[in-house]
Amino acid sequence: MKQYTNQTYYFQIIILILFFAVSSKSQTRTENNVNNRDDVPARSEKNSAVSAADIDIGVSLEAIVDSVYTYRDDVRKYIRPGEIITVDLLVRNFSADTAQNVHLLHYVPAELRFLSSSRQPEQVVNDSLMWTFNAIAPFDSITLKIDAQCLQNIRDSRTIYPSLRADVENDLDWSNNLALETLIILPSTKTWTDVGITITSLTDTSIIENGQQMNAVFPGDVFQYSIALHNLSANSADSLVVSLILPPDVDFMSSSLLPANHTENFLTWILAELPGNEAASWVVDVRVDQDIPPDLDELICFASFTCLNDSVSTNDSYTDIVKVIRLTEESLDVDVEISAETDTSVQRAGTIYPAAFQNEEFHYIIRVNNSGSSAINNLHVVQSMPDAVVSTTQFPRANTVQNQLLSWTLPYLDSGQATTLIVVANGTVNAEGLLSSFVHIYAAENPANEIQSDSVAVWFLVKTMPTPKNCDISLDYHVLADSTIQINGASYPATRYDETFRYALNVSNAGPATAYDIQLVNTLSESIQASYFSHIPQDTTGALYFWHIDSLRAGESWTLNYFAKVKETNLAFPFLVTATAEVNAENDTILQNNSKDVILYILGDPVPLPDLAVRQTADVDSFETTESELLPIVVQDTVYSISVTVSNWSFADAENVFLSYVVDDSLTIIGTRPSPDIYTPDSVVWRLGTVKSNYSLKFGVDVQMPQIMPVSRNLLYNTASVTSENEDVSKLTNNRSVLTLVNYGEAAEPFEPLIELTPDNPTVSDSIRIRVSFPVAIKNWDLWIYLPNGEIITDFADSYIQTKQIEPGAWYDIDVPYLHRTLLSSESSDDLLFEVRATGRFGVIGSSQQRILVNLDFELSPPNVVSPGTTAIPIDFAVAAGRVEMKLYDVAGRHITDLANSDYAAGRHTLVWDGKTENGQLVGSGVYLITLHTEQANTWRKMIIVR
Repeated sequence: MKQYTNQTYYFQIIILILFFAVSSKSQTRTENNVNNRDDVPARSEKNSAVSAADIDIGVSLEAIVDSVYTYRDDVRKYIRPGEIITVDLLVRNFSADTAQNVHLLHYVPAELRFLSSSRQPEQVVNDSLMWTFNAIAPFDSITLKIDAQCLQNIRDSRTIYPSLRADVENDLDWSNNLALETLIILPSTKTWTDVGITITSLTDTSIIENGQQMNAVFPGDVFQYSIALHNLSANSADSLVVSLILPPDVDFMSSSLLPANHTENFLTWILAELPGNEAASWVVDVRVDQDIPPDLDELICFASFTCLNDSVSTNDSYTDIVKVIRLTEESLDVDVEISAETDTSVQRAGTIYPAAFQNEEFHYIIRVNNSGSSAINNLHVVQSMPDAVVSTTQFPRANTVQNQLLSWTLPYLDSGQATTLIVVANGTVNAEGLLSSFVHIYAAENPANEIQSDSVAVWFLVKTMPTPKNCDISLDYHVLADSTIQINGASYPATRYDETFRYALNVSNAGPATAYDIQLVNTLSESIQASYFSHIPQDTTGALYFWHIDSLRAGESWTLNYFAKVKETNLAFPFLVTATAEVNAENDTILQNNSKDVILYILGDPVPLPDLAVRQTADVDSFETTESELLPIVVQDTVYSISVTVSNWSFADAENVFLSYVVDDSLTIIGTRPSPDIYTPDSVVWRLGTVKSNYSLKFGVDVQMPQIMPVSRNLLYNTASVTSENEDVSKLTNNRSVLTLVNYGEAAEPFEPLIELTPDNPTVSDSIRIRVSFPVAIKNWDLWIYLPNGEIITDFADSYIQTKQIEPGAWYDIDVPYLHRTLLSSESSDDLLFEVRATGRFGVIGSSQQRILVNLDFELSPPNVVSPGTTAIPIDFAVAAGRVEMKLYDVAGRHITDLANSDYAAGRHTLVWDGKTENGQLVGSGVYLITLHTEQANTWRKMIIVR
């Protein structure tokens, strides 16, 4: 059974009351869609027959949401908690006269919070927005846009109904004055993810420190930081905020991703989402200050991020360190040599050159030697190769490769040490010739100063390729038929014995040489008659067909098509037909692809298949007439019988038949005829086995309408479906039947809960007992207490309320009494108001109040006898607000001590006396008198102390 929210019922009751208030002006309830009134010309013709004083106003309402789903011919719209939606409101004058004083009422359900409107409403009453339009011209319309947000704290799925209503005097047709929209709220669930961040510095220089290579910069250098976010899970990451803290003395220049905020050395970026298993990265350009302090030798950069649904925090931040280096005054003495290692050499003009054939690998050897007296940091080696030469790899790998330009950075080269670089290359030359490659070395401390360079020349040779003689002829052969047949899990082409089919054959030459004297032989079954050849055979012998192709150049193909048909009809179906094709050429060297067999199955007359149909009718008293059908009308809290008929309209038996029946979510199945094989409250299934040809079966389903339905026109859908394992798949259009029932929901009656308070005249600190009763079934209730100082106690007895199941008519005693210990007003009594409020099943809210007066009695209550050993003696008293004096005397009237002399609030109090005199001495055993004096009254009491 469907569940509906309180707000939904409340709204539907209002709409139903408004609808029936004006229904006397309309004689039909059968119009399917009274809101889509775009047929202005047709409406104009209708109005031409009425007087000029008659007006026809219509409205429409549409919510613009992100999620729309079509279900059972209805368009259903879904929203999630927190989602902001736009609602388009339209009021249109369909008549030829100006509409005066048009009143528009838009109801916003309690689950939506009104944000803004394109036109400010004249009134906002609770959840309703109201506008008044002085005039709407003939055939003109007014559009409003409303923005609203779904509340965040919704935890259960529910359906809400925004509505729009228009009122105007002399309205000709009231049936189009009301528009409803249906929205389904789907609670959101947070899906967790795992996002990590990294930051990497990109510099032109690096150094070796403690055996570890580290990026380095000089004062004034420009370098980059690369920031990367990686979503390590399949769930999307939402609302990411990335922060970057640059080191001191490093200035921000630019970013490939525009930052959301930039303040000095702090930058932030905001990303709405990062899809699962994806990454996002960008580059930040920075500059080191030229006057960076001399004692600063490293730059520390910190990056971090926050994400709403990130579940792992260990990878939410990252730190990068860049070393700061400075120029040295030491002299450099470095040598570089480049040579080429090839498989051969040539002599040209008396000079011997290393030689390499086109597209063959050879090696450049680069040797760098430090002949100086000190080690060198960050030595740059750059090789430029000719345009026709490319490098496939290097040992070690070059730091950068840009076309023919390779560069390495040697982090450290000690005095007297040498290193070797190997470049694997090949030449893509088209003509023989000499090409040179150059190498240069630079010091990182002074990049503009080249230390040394060298070059080497390689003579490139072009191979002469012999003319190819051999070829590779291949054959492709297949049959084109209208059907297929499944045999042992494999699919084969098939055709009926009286149908024509086609063979297609293709001969192709993969080269490299031209193929000559090509012979093609095609062998067909004796049962097949071929015709309409695209190339006439040169020879035919029985079922053998021969073709001769003079030549076929490399890359070319030759195609043959012809039609065929079965010559015999007395075959055992399905009948297997095999055809074979074979091709040969005098210079063909690969024979594995020169022949192919084709299989075809010949089928006989088709096996007759059953055609099942299902239909259903409802046993009701009344129907609603629409443009296309009669819809049964059903009422709440009533049982209806549905008749379902399954028929086999064919000459073949239907095997393994199943009948399923599914009722609308609002209905409950309470009986079936006959008993089903599978039963649930909203669906049943019968296993029918075999249904004979031209035979029908009848079934009965009894459904119960609920007591509660939305106060609106409700459409209920019951679906019957029948299936068979051998039914003709082309005749499934009548295997499903949908029965549409119409229900007009009825409103709920108002109610008033009951509340009783005891005792009738309580005094301060008395226990006030509370009883409540509810005449109808309710969904929830609460108890509030209004105090005279304006305070409202809303959480009293919440634990009792949350655990108690309420039955209509029963009385419930609140298990915790209310204690009013202190007067809150300046009077000698407090007027308290107790209110019980409840929400009925239909969304109707009822409440009841009960007042009670709490009085204050002037009272002094010390203990009669104080036992030995008692050191803390409580003295209870109740007074009005004001100055209170309390004194202790012995029976002789001698003053012992002052117990109280200060202002007290009205109410009951307890004073604790330590049993001592003003001098700190314990009083002895005896009879003592306590006096109480206020501005309003005086009293005294006797107390006996036993030591």
